Amino acid sequence: MCSSDLGSGDLAVTDGTFTDNSAVTGGAIDVDSGALITVDGGTFSGNTASGDDGDGSLPNGGALHSWAGDITVANAILEGNSSAASGGAISTEDGSVTVTGSAFSGNSASEDGGAIAVVNAVFNNGSVHVTDTDFTANTAGSEGGAIWSYDQVISDPSTYIDNTA
Repeated sequence: MCSSDLGSGDLAVTDGTFTDNSAVTGGAIDVDSGALITVDGGTFSGNTASGDDGDGSLPNGGALHSWAGDITVANAILEGNSSAASGGAISTEDGSVTVTGSAFSGNSASEDGGAIAVVNAVFNNGSVHVTDTDFTANTAGSEGGAIWSYDQVISDPSTYIDNTA
């Protein structure tokens, strides 16, 4: 499967595999204008957000990125994804991220949020809520080896091992 900018439509992925894709934002999946991303199962591995298309977009979200939309992930593996800015695996700007029963390992961000970043660019809202999720060896160049958010982070029983910033 290839990387795609889906515009303003919502997206649901079930048991998909996204490997070695790259884009300016959202190495595997990028949606805009308040669209929602829902992932149930599957693997995101080796995806990269690394470019600059000249419109001021930062390379956020190595695997998944949404602008002003929420991202929900359940029972997925996100490993070895990277961002030249924030959110090695997942990033949303002015949205929230909810993760359940998933594993993040070896993801990296040059700036903030080795695994997950919520960047409140305009509306200053958004949060992160994780439950029964493992974060292992994720790295960030600045803050939040595993998770970074301008707003609330709720972590119900989850495991954090060797994440660094």
